[in-house]
Amino acid sequence: MSEPQDDAKPSLDAEAEIAEQVTEVRRIVDPAVERMPEATEIRRIVDPSVEDETPAPLAPPRDASRDVWRERVFTGAFAVLALAAIAVTVFFSLRASDALFDAVEVELAAEEAAKARAEAEALAAAAADAGVESDAASELGDAGTNDPAFQPAENQEPTYDERLWRITRLAKDENVVVVDDTLGARRFYDALLASKVSRADVNKVIAAFKGVRKLDRLPASLKLRIALDKGDDHLVAIELLESATEVWQARELDDGTFRGQKLEFEREVRMLGVGITLENDLRASVLAAGLDDDLIKLIDEMLSGHVKAGTLKPGVQLRLVVEEERVEGKFGRYLAIHSIEVRPLGKAKPVRVYRFQPTKKVPSGYYSQDGKQPHDGTWHAPIPLARISSRYNPRRLHPVLKVVMPHNGVDYAASTGTPIYAVAAGTVRSVGDSGPCGNMVQIQHDRGLVSAYCHMSRFAPRLQVGQKVNGRQLLGYVGRTGRATGPHLHFAMKRNDVFFDPLSLNFDGVRAIPKKYAGLFTQRRAELDPILDGIRLAGDTPADEVEEKDEILDEVPDAGP
Repeated sequence: MSEPQDDAKPSLDAEAEIAEQVTEVRRIVDPAVERMPEATEIRRIVDPSVEDETPAPLAPPRDASRDVWRERVFTGAFAVLALAAIAVTVFFSLRASDALFDAVEVELAAEEAAKARAEAEALAAAAADAGVESDAASELGDAGTNDPAFQPAENQEPTYDERLWRITRLAKDENVVVVDDTLGARRFYDALLASKVSRADVNKVIAAFKGVRKLDRLPASLKLRIALDKGDDHLVAIELLESATEVWQARELDDGTFRGQKLEFEREVRMLGVGITLENDLRASVLAAGLDDDLIKLIDEMLSGHVKAGTLKPGVQLRLVVEEERVEGKFGRYLAIHSIEVRPLGKAKPVRVYRFQPTKKVPSGYYSQDGKQPHDGTWHAPIPLARISSRYNPRRLHPVLKVVMPHNGVDYAASTGTPIYAVAAGTVRSVGDSGPCGNMVQIQHDRGLVSAYCHMSRFAPRLQVGQKVNGRQLLGYVGRTGRATGPHLHFAMKRNDVFFDPLSLNFDGVRAIPKKYAGLFTQRRAELDPILDGIRLAGDTPADEVEEKDEILDEVPDAGP
């Protein structure tokens, strides 16, 4: 049998070349198809040396050269398919990466835009509160966006901090009416009904304040601010104001219920040095100095017992070191007067009084320069530190008629609207027009004493006969009703229906600082005196003393209340 010819078999060089191509294809294809279900079959086809897990059936012998070329064809075909698969995978991976990066960039851009818009809205709100048109707000409107939620509404109100929402913001709302009232002697429930609040809304408000503010023992001086819808008179909001910083609010929610809360304010406490030159009366002088008339009661408390009644006349000068509280940047209230100097007329020496509290456990008191504190008596002046224009005189000679006409009380000169207070605790005996004495209030006190307050311009809200009042409680305001030639208060006292001099009531009583606190008091004086000395007053010296004469402010002889 003759041997096959050499050209019938692939040469060794051809086999080596095929082997190299197979290795190269496997290097390219294997990583791409490793995870494909057909991976084993592809490796078996590409590399005949890979055996299948199930033995292949026996086949008849085949021509070797044909098998080699068939393998080369299959190998090339699968290599092309594998490369195409790799190219497609890479292409879509790149597209997915680009889309991911685009999405991230869009999200970051949206966050930056939202942040910029929030800053612009804050600037716009601040500018609107200040009454100034904000550049940021106008740029925001020009830039715009297709999202309706970001489009500036026409006549849009500035964004407010809900913590600071107050009923006063509704004052210009044509659909809402705002009512201010004082509780007085009424129950809270009755006061709301009297202000046209429905019973249903009253019950909602009471429920809203449960756990927030007790409503059974409210002070008579409590201010009520009520907002009602003009359309159906339903309640929009209500505020209970005890002071500038003590405010409780109930506001209607979207579901028709009310939410009650105590408002929290930003507070600032600061010290002031104030100089006042008295004119006709203390209240007018305090207001002329740009101060609030709440300061008058503090001045009265501080000087009570330290200066005589009638000391504060026109021309007298005051220096004060005052501690005030500001709420949301505006004046709230006076916390205390730490020291005060009274510079009387003529050659009298100035009087200085200091607020002193040695420890937190010891109540504060008002002490003179030598450490003396007047005892706080039962009786107080009806108008704090007002000038006395005419004293009690049962045998007064009328300056015009030249006949004896008794003056059965004390006249206090004050401008119209000056508050008048009860001189002591008692029960309201009468309220109303009394004829010659005009609008008059009488208070029944213990031991058969009665105090009377005449010529009032108006009475305190809700004041009524039988009501219990405390000392220094508001009764009304100075006026000139009845037979009077000018605004003043005619104040009279009776004991068992007999007139007597109101200024004869004993206000005196003095106690000294305990020796163990004397050093602290001296130190406190050393801190406050330089501040008082630095307060400048109009003019270098007080006005010259002038002779004091009674002013006849009643048109007819005073018969008393």
